[in-house]
Amino acid sequence: MVYDTTPGAASRPRAAYNSLDGLCLSLYHSYARAYGLPCCGRIASPLLFRGVHCVRKTIRWLVVGFVVVGAVSASVFYGVWRATQQVPEFYEVAIKKEPVRLAKQGEVLEQKVLELHNEVRHPGRWETTFTDEQINGWLAVDLPEKFPRALPKGVTEPRVAIQPEKAQVACRYQTTKIKTVFSMGVEISLTDEPNVVAVRIRKAQAGLMPIPLHQILEHATRYAHKSEVPLRWVQQDGDPVALVTVPSEHEDFVHHKIRIETVELREGSVYLAGRTEDSEFAAPPVRQASYIRYSENTHR
Repeated sequence: MVYDTTPGAASRPRAAYNSLDGLCLSLYHSYARAYGLPCCGRIASPLLFRGVHCVRKTIRWLVVGFVVVGAVSASVFYGVWRATQQVPEFYEVAIKKEPVRLAKQGEVLEQKVLELHNEVRHPGRWETTFTDEQINGWLAVDLPEKFPRALPKGVTEPRVAIQPEKAQVACRYQTTKIKTVFSMGVEISLTDEPNVVAVRIRKAQAGLMPIPLHQILEHATRYAHKSEVPLRWVQQDGDPVALVTVPSEHEDFVHHKIRIETVELREGSVYLAGRTEDSEFAAPPVRQASYIRYSENTHR
């Protein structure tokens, strides 16, 4: 290819200057003038052709690099987005339950809570079992109707699934920037402190993506404070553990003390048992669960 390489020709390109060759030649002219390289006559010298080829190759590599980086970035962002859209299997099943059945199960839960309240008021041993279906029924129907402000902004449709020694909790979360399903695993047990229940939080996720826990812990702390529920945080093997103290005395149970003896997660249900005693004759608490001593390092 022939170019006009006389001084100042870089600013007077022929038709070929509309191509990548013209751009390369222009760049090389600027480079040649800056460093005193030979570039004379109307036919480019061999050195000029080598320079144009070098510039052209560099530009092409830059273009390819930008395309590759853009493609990789798009793939990463798409992969992250897809990961946040994954829904736990138990949540897909729980969210599709018929509203009529959910409402009925919610009523069963409230009835059982009322019965437990009446039993606890009198001295003696008491026990009860709540199924995850009953809990989900109450969460689906009664919670939004009776406690519409209980959940954080953007959080809707919470559900649970209970298995031996662990439970899963999930909910929808939507803002103007994100729409996903949050989920986390929890383990519940008694500690060696009277009436202190340990709730260990494990594996919090948005879809399949791990998420930081500090906002969840802060909200739980605020809600417990607002509800006047004693709560403190410790750690076990790096996992945050909420220590919730259930008051042994209550204004509804004058001269009585409540002792929680068993908290057990079973297949599809949670089992609670304890004893109500006269305050004057209250005996040391009896434990029927394995206990865990926790590090007293506050979770950050």
